[in-house]
Amino acid sequence: MENWVEWVGFLAGVCTTGCYIPQVLLALKTRSLKDLSIWMIVLLFIGVAAWGVYGALLGSSSMVIFNALTTFLVGIVLWVKISSEYLPQKA
Repeated sequence: MENWVEWVGFLAGVCTTGCYIPQVLLALKTRSLKDLSIWMIVLLFIGVAAWGVYGALLGSSSMVIFNALTTFLVGIVLWVKISSEYLPQKA
C-alpha cells in the first residue's frame, strides 16, 4: 500500500467487516434471526457485493478484500435466515 488513502480503506474495512462477526456467530449458535428482515439481509448482500465490484473497477484492494469478506459473512446470515425460517425443518 503506497498511499494513506488505501490505509484508511483498510481501517474502514476492518471496522465494518468486523462488526458482522458477532452477528454471524450468534446466528450460527441460535439459528434464529426472527427480528431481522429478509429484505434487509438480501439488499445488504447485493449492496456489499456491488461495492466489491466497484472497488475492483477502481483498483482498490481494500474495497475488494473487505467487501468480499462482508459478502461472505452476510451470505452466512442470509443462509441461516432462509434455512431456519423459510425451508421445511427436518423432524
